[in-house]
Amino acid sequence: SSGINAEYGDYEFDFTKDSSDICIAEDESTMENRSLFVRQDRINTNPTTDYSLRDYCAILFLRPKMQIFLREKKVKTRLIKKSLSKTLVDSYKPQGMDRAQKIVFGFTPETDNYGIMMYYRNRLIRSYVRVGYQTKPNNMGTGVVGIIECDYLTPTHNKQDFDNNKQYRSTLFALAQKLNDYWNEKCGDLDHAPDELVREIVPDQLWVQCENPRCLKWRKVPAHIAAEDLPEKWFCKDNKDLMYASCDIPMEVDELEQDQEPYIKTFKKRYKHALLNVV
Repeated sequence: SSGINAEYGDYEFDFTKDSSDICIAEDESTMENRSLFVRQDRINTNPTTDYSLRDYCAILFLRPKMQIFLREKKVKTRLIKKSLSKTLVDSYKPQGMDRAQKIVFGFTPETDNYGIMMYYRNRLIRSYVRVGYQTKPNNMGTGVVGIIECDYLTPTHNKQDFDNNKQYRSTLFALAQKLNDYWNEKCGDLDHAPDELVREIVPDQLWVQCENPRCLKWRKVPAHIAAEDLPEKWFCKDNKDLMYASCDIPMEVDELEQDQEPYIKTFKKRYKHALLNVV
């Protein structure tokens, strides 16, 4: 393949926009005809993972255990569950399954990168799917990310979607309800996130990966350390938490990976109580 768009005669990929990235090329013809090559639910959204290979690789794995290099520069992979603020855990029990699936909800400071992240056996299948309030013509649901591992669904052959069957549609319906519940819990019935909440959108925890290729463990750093204070290359020996300051020490147990009861939805209780008082 020549890498040239046959219809417009332009290159499909942009290697000049960022010397460390490979991006999908954008020009007047592609922007004007965006609806022709972007899936219907993406027309009004623009997550960076849709056009930046580096951003896509950074969240490709739910639990990254490797190093990824793109154009001779290391990709800073992320523990996406640990990049969220105001985190709460919910659950969804698919029909016919013995156990409920965990859903982690939280806020992200990123402008366009929000919605539901759907993984399958640790690999990203669908990113930033807008559901529930996020599909409405207002700001409700803006900034909320939900993360679920859908090992019970069937990915398509190209690993970019799931088979559009009843189980998949039921999952999206449930996720929409769960996302709405989370928004109501944090923002009430407001059509935007409160200013005080927006000011406090920083990750609940800061985790960093050891650069030692024989280690690559993720470590939670003490709360008083900010991300900008970390060196470009960080190793376990740099950890201020001496209990986990060696590559020989097993990785700390992550509470978000353990079984948890869904959070108590106080908004629903308050809403029902208010209705009873009105009656």
